[in-house]
Amino acid sequence: MTKDLDFCHQCSVGDKGKLILCKECKKLMYCKQCKRKWYPHLFYEKGVIEKCPFCLKICNCRECLKLKDLIEVSKWKPDSERCHHLKYLIASMLPFVNEIIEAQKHEIEEEAKIQGIQSFEVKATLTEAPVNQRMYCDLCQTSIFDLHRSCSFENCEYELCLNCCQEIRKEKEYFHGSHASESRSTSAPKDKDNPSQSIKWHADHNGMIFLEPDCGEHVITELTQILPLTFMLDLKHKADTIMRPYQKIPRLLNCSCLGLETDKKRKTASRKETSDNYLFSPESCDVLKEEGLLHFQEHWAKGEPVIVRNTLKNTPGLSWEPEVMLRAIREYMQSSEVETIDCLSNFPEKIDIDSFFDGYKKGKRDRSSWPKMLKLKDWPPNDSFENALPRHYTEFISALPFQEYSNPVTGILNIATKLPDKLLKPDMGPKSYIAYGFPDELGRGDSVTKLHLDMADAVNILTHTVSEEKKGSNGRKRKKRKKNQEEEEEPNVESEQNHQEMGGALWDIFRNEDVSKLEQYIKKHCSEFRDASGQPVMEVYNPIHDQSFYLTVEHKKKLKNEFGIKPWTFVQNLGEAVFIPAGCPHQVRNLKSCTKIAVDFVSPENIRKCLSLTKEFRRLPVGHSSRVDKVEIKKMLIYALSEVLNELETIRGETITGEQTQKSLTKTNMELGFPSRLYSLGCEPECEKSLNYHSKIALLGEVEKAVGEVVWSRICNSPLGVIARFAKNDFNWSSKIVKMLLGKQLVCNKKYEIWCLFGSTTARFSLSEFENITGLNCAPLPDKNDKEIDVGEGVHKNLWKEMRVRV
Repeated sequence: MTKDLDFCHQCSVGDKGKLILCKECKKLMYCKQCKRKWYPHLFYEKGVIEKCPFCLKICNCRECLKLKDLIEVSKWKPDSERCHHLKYLIASMLPFVNEIIEAQKHEIEEEAKIQGIQSFEVKATLTEAPVNQRMYCDLCQTSIFDLHRSCSFENCEYELCLNCCQEIRKEKEYFHGSHASESRSTSAPKDKDNPSQSIKWHADHNGMIFLEPDCGEHVITELTQILPLTFMLDLKHKADTIMRPYQKIPRLLNCSCLGLETDKKRKTASRKETSDNYLFSPESCDVLKEEGLLHFQEHWAKGEPVIVRNTLKNTPGLSWEPEVMLRAIREYMQSSEVETIDCLSNFPEKIDIDSFFDGYKKGKRDRSSWPKMLKLKDWPPNDSFENALPRHYTEFISALPFQEYSNPVTGILNIATKLPDKLLKPDMGPKSYIAYGFPDELGRGDSVTKLHLDMADAVNILTHTVSEEKKGSNGRKRKKRKKNQEEEEEPNVESEQNHQEMGGALWDIFRNEDVSKLEQYIKKHCSEFRDASGQPVMEVYNPIHDQSFYLTVEHKKKLKNEFGIKPWTFVQNLGEAVFIPAGCPHQVRNLKSCTKIAVDFVSPENIRKCLSLTKEFRRLPVGHSSRVDKVEIKKMLIYALSEVLNELETIRGETITGEQTQKSLTKTNMELGFPSRLYSLGCEPECEKSLNYHSKIALLGEVEKAVGEVVWSRICNSPLGVIARFAKNDFNWSSKIVKMLLGKQLVCNKKYEIWCLFGSTTARFSLSEFENITGLNCAPLPDKNDKEIDVGEGVHKNLWKEMRVRV
């Protein structure tokens, strides 16, 4: 990657008098013009720079932008922490896997009834899943992952999922967008390549399902399976075995957000009689701490969005300027034209890529001087983001907060990462969203992402913004519109945040529990909205899944007055990551031209919501854009549970279904010359009765100021007084180290000391050392025969009673 010292590494041209030498590598040089244009923030002196852009890993020359794995993005986790995460996943997934097993068991019982045999005698036809294709139900478009029904007719490839089988037997009133009267004759494509062919279905009194092909013959559908017969039950047995010692989910979620920590919260709503007006909004540096992850999990489990600030500070600093991205991808582009969406007409419009980005930076207007808003979605279109923009992909991954969830490759709590490589995986991103923007709400043709909800969780990072140039009378009109809007908008939520210099996009995210009221409002006021042709919307199928509506300030005001609901509303600033829970309706308006990169993931907290949305989406009309099961959550759950169990076996060095291999662990310790471990790796006890695992004793000083001298004096004289004295004496407590010492103990019969593994060596902790550290009296207990000291049992009982300890 080095070049001749007489040339600039960036542009391959240069003058010796204008070249800057890197002091770090002493090989590469950059000309002053390239440094000034592409790296203005770097400082140099007397023709020498401390570290050149290449050494800093931010070089955006054409060759460097092609490099892969230039920076390390995966964060290694110790085995004990991985075990905690994996057990949490098992505990979260197992109930839903059990539901899937019960559904399959029910269908097997139906088949046994049809054949007049016992359930254990049922033999399903084994088939192989296509390697590079997904299997979908031909009726509802839901993913098929194992047991299903298929047509036994030789030339018919019709397949039916278990949900459809059950609904056909029950003949529900509402059936895939049709009434019950239509359900028996609703047609669906027999051959995806020939939709003109149709099939009718029905069930007899025994529960037998018939398909009626165009050939006129009635063919009984046969029970078909993809996975081995005992695969699912084996998974359940493994999971039950490993989770048996645990009475609760092993990952405790105890949020320690206090009213004092206002820097980690952002006010985004002003609802009355509710506690969720503030969203958790930590700095990116805080998310790397373990308590930051626990905070996230607590708020995420409640279905709340999370905003993480300054995520780009975690990256080397590669430029997200349009010129840099174009330089990286231009040779992969088959044409200089790209297909954009005109936000006014909502129709696609082809435009030269250079012209699009010119408008992105300078703004465009139509003949009537109305701002022209264009969107470039899912760019680049012909290749994955990772292959087309490898350096920007790595930069984005390194910016992701809470990578246990959000990392699309190594996220240990991201269920979507657990699918095996042999299967065709759903497209979870990353994807880019590049669009023009305007600071004021225009009323028509706004640069928006319309109201919708996603089946999976998502995180969206704003990586680049640019303001539109404001000129002449248009600027005066814009200021007038801005004033009028701010009078309507609610103070301290939208109006104060709406025009921050760093702000790029205005978000409205609704709570899950408000979905039904939101749908009622849109159906009631649908005629007040306009379609692509400018005509009032007269017919609505699903107000949210149709993705046809954007609620303006006026509509949000009506929504609050009529139905009493308000969204979380906030401005996304440059470098901020917005986490959106699955199932939360949301809409976005671009205040500036901006580039956002988003990636989907599936968290254990939102499994139930994903499954619920899968059922909801499958009932949309045939041809609806949201009807296809894009996430395939049931297939994910089965393969994820299998993968998690295998990984846990690998970490623990044992087979879960066999005998516990404490002996093998003992051998390892003996080979090192150590006694055996008291607890097997991954089987350490949880902290149930201990000082809070993440307590901050330093905060007790603030508590003392808050409660006053009288109350604090009572606390000091209570059993909690010892903790207060810890704070007064500047005592440093690390319960993590204590847990590590106790969890990694070796078997030791010696009194008053413990031995534990510390890496590849041992460490001793004795009672005398404990006395020296804490200052507590650890002398031997008085002899009961000493008559000068009262050591009666009643005294001890009173002491333990005062300390609230059972004896």
